[in-house]
Amino acid sequence: MASHYSIDQQQQQVPYTYNQYGPTEQAYLHDTHEDEGQDRMSSQPLNLDHLPTHQQPSAPYYPGLTPPGKILALQTLTTLSTIVFTAIPVVIKAGPEISWGYWYSWKDAFRLLEPFCSGLLHFWFFYASDLMRPEWVPRPGKVLQQGGECGSSVSRISSPAPMRMGSKQDIPLSETSRGSGTDAEYGVGPSYRQQKQQQRAQRRTGSKHSSAFKSGLSGVFMFFLIVYATGAALHTAAAFFKATIELFLDNHSRGIGLSTHPLTNGTGEQLSMALAQELKEGYMLMQDKWEHMISHYIYAFGALGMSWCEMVAYSGQLLPQGVSLARAGHLKAMARKQGPVPEKSSKRLVALWILAGVLYGGIVAGVACQYPKGLYVGLAYVGILMSVLIIYLVSRPKAKRGLLTLGRHYILQTYLIGCVVALVAIIAYMANNQFDMLTSNDKSHLGSTTRP
Repeated sequence: MASHYSIDQQQQQVPYTYNQYGPTEQAYLHDTHEDEGQDRMSSQPLNLDHLPTHQQPSAPYYPGLTPPGKILALQTLTTLSTIVFTAIPVVIKAGPEISWGYWYSWKDAFRLLEPFCSGLLHFWFFYASDLMRPEWVPRPGKVLQQGGECGSSVSRISSPAPMRMGSKQDIPLSETSRGSGTDAEYGVGPSYRQQKQQQRAQRRTGSKHSSAFKSGLSGVFMFFLIVYATGAALHTAAAFFKATIELFLDNHSRGIGLSTHPLTNGTGEQLSMALAQELKEGYMLMQDKWEHMISHYIYAFGALGMSWCEMVAYSGQLLPQGVSLARAGHLKAMARKQGPVPEKSSKRLVALWILAGVLYGGIVAGVACQYPKGLYVGLAYVGILMSVLIIYLVSRPKAKRGLLTLGRHYILQTYLIGCVVALVAIIAYMANNQFDMLTSNDKSHLGSTTRP
């Protein structure tokens, strides 16, 4: 006797709750599958009409997105790793200057690890953005027709409404736009076709959420990541190779070091003056041109390029409704009345938000105060970045405008905080040095050229 499965026979209430950012289904749907052309179902019928796929929460919940706390922690860790690997060799003066066969410095070896750690963290931070998260397209649900092979009356069972992940349109398709079960028995429902059509339409447009735009942005980011790693490698190589000449001059120039005095052969006999001059010029080429100038700016160009790609990736990322960084732990009264609300903002979230901006500003200021002509470049970069960020935030629609709304565009605002910190630090450095506009690398170059 044929079994009759009807949706109306069972009125099961499927547990369906909301997490911080969107609906979370807590019922495990029994799969349907195909076996030698026969449709089989699990023994327990399910009532899926009560799935609230057509009901959308009043607050803009975006399922599958990374919580702000994790994003800010990742951004802070990414910036902190760069500071640790670049600042420790400069700050710490203890320990042997040259080791490992008297050729290599531990500081140079320590810097060698920086692109591996910081580069991977930049990669992680970039692809953790809501824009660059991979899209998930569900398998089309099995469409079961009325009347089976055994004459059974089977109501259509459809999967939950598909969602397009990775953009702000992460909203379930309405009930009226879902499949009606009129396709072939194993065909693809109209809802799936409609989703694919929407994706193709997005690709044809100039939308930031189109696959063409995201692929291009990903390619640009990878280019800057390669430039960043190349600059770090050139810097380490130049520092390694100059140590060889430095050691030779220290041992064979009567203890004077990097000078143009005649070299000795170790027994007091003088060598050629021309040889000493050529060795010094080679040392200066490696230090001033390759280590301090070329590799530094290749490295900085790649790092800043990655930062701009990350800003584009996070340009549309907003805090969930109800979370306010202006007042930690505060939830708007309106949000409470609208049903499920996200987690409260915490002091930890506010601290990460401020710390991420301060650390980024510290990196920009450190680069400006160290690189050759870095004060000019740093001031120009900070001015351009601040102008772009302010214009972008002010030009947003009123509902998304966030220049003075603390934390709304919370990632872009960390860069804005960093610009303010960098500007203050650069001006303080210039004032402390009587505005001579000389960085540490500039002073090192002058000291090497004027040394006897």
